[in-house]
Amino acid sequence: MGFSAATLDVKKIVEALKKGRIKGIALLGGSNNVKFTQDLELTTLAQEFLRKDILCLSEGEASVGLGKFGFLNPGRKDFDLGKGVSGLLSSLGKNLPPVLDLGSIESGGVTPFLFELAKVGKKEFKDYPVFAVFAEANRSSEVTEALWTVAMGIPTYFWPALPVTGSPKVMEFFSRFCQKTFGAKLFVPTDKKTEARPKANFILKEMIGETVPRLSGYPWKEKTN
Repeated sequence: MGFSAATLDVKKIVEALKKGRIKGIALLGGSNNVKFTQDLELTTLAQEFLRKDILCLSEGEASVGLGKFGFLNPGRKDFDLGKGVSGLLSSLGKNLPPVLDLGSIESGGVTPFLFELAKVGKKEFKDYPVFAVFAEANRSSEVTEALWTVAMGIPTYFWPALPVTGSPKVMEFFSRFCQKTFGAKLFVPTDKKTEARPKANFILKEMIGETVPRLSGYPWKEKTN
């Protein structure tokens, strides 16, 4: 645990993105929620992302959940990793685990990494295939973290739904205002019966622009004058 921009060769990560060896980067955060089986959403999403060549980084309590199931164990070799992710991890060092923990949100591990990514690649965050997922969030502090991530230009997905979908103004803020101001949105899907693997596919399709972003379970329509 405790990787950082100082201990990871960010140049190799940027190169892997440029050459298409990995398709993107997922930032996994948040804690557990009683509306889900503990750690199931988080670990399933991580499995799907890794299998489809998405580099997974984690922080805080999400790292604890992933650690319990061996995702932070460099000795585990039984995970189904895409060739691109597997090759990148091997190039970054000996015996790296499938998911790289960046420490708690308070320690600021995610922010320096993102700044270094932007510096090395000479792009803004919003121009990278980077997204954040709070798969089982349950606290107001995680809402703050999610909004902070969006404000940095990172598209962010938040489950379960926040109790804000009854306010058109708030939903408009999450979508149109955030996209215009920061180049990213806070996605609040509310499909209650969606399993974790379809969620992963939904996110990956959004990342490459194949589907229409959905808020409150319905296509978000622009207002007309």
